Amino acid sequence: YIGLGDGRVMVIAENLIDATIDLVRYMMKGGEEIITFYFGEGITSENNKEIQIKVKDLYPSVEIEFHDGSQPLYPYIFAIE
Repeated sequence: YIGLGDGRVMVIAENLIDATIDLVRYMMKGGEEIITFYFGEGITSENNKEIQIKVKDLYPSVEIEFHDGSQPLYPYIFAIE
């Protein structure tokens, strides 16, 4: 699995959850308040829950939202604000 940002590969991981968490960690600079995840086709509520738990462990004060984006190619697209 790869994580893309700024038009290039930022992370490579052996599974989807690790790739997503690694990309979040790479993109967080400090002071962010919310991460909005848009999940694609085939993503389960268990996937979302696991990501939410891991992100909260790393960044307890950040608000996390999940929305069904139904995109066919990307399991997750997210914005950090």
